[in-house]
Formats: sequence, C-alpha cells, structure tokens
Amino acid sequence: MSRLSLFRISGWGLAALGVLALVGLFWTNLNFVETNPGGNDFLPRWVGARQFISEGISPYSQESTLAIQEAIYGRPAAEGQDQALFAYPFYTIILIYPFTLIDSFNVARAQWMTLAEIAIVAIALLGTRLANWKASRNTLVAFLLFALLWYHGAKPLVDGNLSVLVALLVTVALYALKTKQDGLAGMCLALSTIKPQMAIWIIPL
Repeated sequence: MSRLSLFRISGWGLAALGVLALVGLFWTNLNFVETNPGGNDFLPRWVGARQFISEGISPYSQESTLAIQEAIYGRPAAEGQDQALFAYPFYTIILIYPFTLIDSFNVARAQWMTLAEIAIVAIALLGTRLANWKASRNTLVAFLLFALLWYHGAKPLVDGNLSVLVALLVTVALYALKTKQDGLAGMCLALSTIKPQMAIWIIPL
C-alpha cells in the first residue's frame, strides 16, 4: 500500500473520529441540559430571533418579550424580576439563525454549548499563537482543560452567554491582524459588536 493511500486512510479515520467526538460531545451536552435547566442568557436571543424569523415579529416588541418571559418563568415577569429583554443588536440574529431552526430549546441549547466549547478551545489555541507560546503536549492539554473548566469558561457555557462567540471573533480578528488579513479582521470585529461592551475599546485601537 502506498504512502498516499495510507495518508488518505488516516485522513478519513481522523475525520470519522472527529465526527464521533462531536456527536459524543453533543450527546453529553444534551443530557446535561435536560437535567439542568438554565441557558437564560441564550434563551431570550433564541426566542426573539425565532419570533422574527417565523412570524415577522420584532424581537424588541412587547409580544416577543412576553414570549421570552413565558419561556423562562412560565408567566409574565413580576416587578423587580429580570425582564429578559432581547437587548442585543438586531444583526445578532445572523449569528444564531441556525439555532432558531430547531424547535426544541434543549436541543438548541445543547448545540450552542457544543459550539461554545469548540470556540473556547479555539480561543485558547489561537491565544498560544498570538503569544508565540510553544507549550509541551501535556502543558497544552492542561491549559485547554483549564480554559474550559475555570469560572469564566464554565459559567458562559452553562448560561449560554454569547460572550464566548464574541471572544472568539475578537481573538480571530487579532490573529488576522497579526497575519495581515485585514478584511477578515474587520469582519470579525464588526460582528463582535453584538456585545458592544466587549468590543468598543478594541476597535479604536
């Protein structure tokens, strides 16, 4: 058997292992969300976007807000409770559109968690490139586990916060600037403004 054939087999094998790993990760996340209610940072964006896409209702309307509150509390929010507004720029819908096609919130949340976990790993790996840090294999594995499990990694995963996606966009933008890919950097920075408080000081710099 030629080396090229072996390379193709190993390539297909790695692809199959990657798919199996993703399926396993999604299944684990789905089991977690079904036994641990939450995701209240993701739910308002998901419901608001679905309201607009399926029914043409503004995500900022009272009708959408009421639908979000019903999904969270099972009733309209009481005075003093979080009103659970959509509260993001309209173009946020572009980024979460694929998840709005899923009818089950638990499934959508599990898929979002899976994407967020991949994003955190990507942030950590790109961070090592930005810092020109060449870690040993064991050190790198420990670093990736820390990135996923420390408070600022685990909390957004459980809550479904879009900050993980924004952090990835900013990290990709910085790496793109380093590698002279200004167009990609600009696109990522523009999309990162779905959470202006995370990007507002980076863009002027």
